[in-house]
Amino acid sequence: MFVIKRLALLVALGVLLTTLVPAQNVGASPGQLSGCTALMSKALNSRGPCVVYLQEALNLYGYHLDPDGIFGPATDKAVRAFQASAGLERDGVVGPLTRAALLPSVPTPQLPPSPTRPYEVVLVGDSYSAGNGAAHYYGPDGCYRSHANWAEKYMSWLNQSGYKTKPLTNVACSGATTTQFFQKNRRPGDEGSYQGVCLVTPQSADEYIDDKCQAWLKPQMEALQTSTDLVLFTFGGNNVHFADIVNRCFVPAERDASSCQKEVTTARKIMEDTSAAGLKKQLMDVLDKIHQKSPFAKVVLMGYPHLVGNINYKVGSYAAGNAIRDLNTLGTATQLAAVQEINNKYRAEGAFVTYIPTAGAFAGHEPDPGYSANPATWLLEVGTRTISPLTYYHPNPAGQTAYFDLLSKTFGVPAGWRRTP
Repeated sequence: MFVIKRLALLVALGVLLTTLVPAQNVGASPGQLSGCTALMSKALNSRGPCVVYLQEALNLYGYHLDPDGIFGPATDKAVRAFQASAGLERDGVVGPLTRAALLPSVPTPQLPPSPTRPYEVVLVGDSYSAGNGAAHYYGPDGCYRSHANWAEKYMSWLNQSGYKTKPLTNVACSGATTTQFFQKNRRPGDEGSYQGVCLVTPQSADEYIDDKCQAWLKPQMEALQTSTDLVLFTFGGNNVHFADIVNRCFVPAERDASSCQKEVTTARKIMEDTSAAGLKKQLMDVLDKIHQKSPFAKVVLMGYPHLVGNINYKVGSYAAGNAIRDLNTLGTATQLAAVQEINNKYRAEGAFVTYIPTAGAFAGHEPDPGYSANPATWLLEVGTRTISPLTYYHPNPAGQTAYFDLLSKTFGVPAGWRRTP
């Protein structure tokens, strides 16, 4: 059994470390090639799957390393010790000679073995992530996490396609901004005590009750692990006050021309702001932290649909429809710019974030905020029978399916995943 395990690890190492020699000899993705090439030129502090296989191979020679994918001082020391034992220059760089010494019995690299553990997928973000509008809710009050959301549909599709996964970890919450990704947050909903007895109980693993009987949600980023394989999310709508736009521009009892215009103007300023307070930088901070905590994970950011169709919708004399559609277009461009910039930052490791806009797919299926509903809408319109007005303007079951279709057809299965035998 040990011989089989040793051979499997060495074969896997052969595939990834082959990328340390000229690239034309390798059948690997550009991300793996660039990452492993970087490992050859600057080993210390390198990260990625190449480092994991290196660490596992060194462990077969008696080195006791934590295969965490980080080429830190312990891995550097082990490489240099191995090089010394093999009569090589002790430079700490895993070049062709070091690779040959590590792989003396593997003449031809083969594909790595199928994964022995289920893939791990984490869903973070706001109401459009959590599943607001999909019904079948669970977890913390007010978060509107749904068993029927687009991410759960995607998980079912993966498993039915032969890719074994753990159950989805959903820590998204309705109303969340990017701040809640980094910081704890008071749980939405009822909380309190009666005659000194705390009546609040945790409703999920990411929730806790403090000594004042107040419910808190942990920072969403705490759900991310080194072993996380895929992170899905929507974020940004609440950063630009999505709920206020809906109330001031669409809800009949609350809409008002000057208030609607004020909310749209405020949102546009946040999107156009290039400072740390602007939407692009806030999204980049989230993506940066995801990569730090889960360096091997692929990431998908889903966009938002238009909140109103291409109709001449006005609030008083204010052309709210056109203004809000323009705002969504700007938001899409801002999200895309954040993804492009973060991928460029980590270009040596290959692009790890995919952005999927949704406005085009929802064309013709947006709500009609006038006095006639759109029977083909994929978003819950004001007045729809639902458990709460807080679900208005969120994807209904048809909208959840549309999100799933975009994810499964545009992104598909993450690169490198293998079906479970």
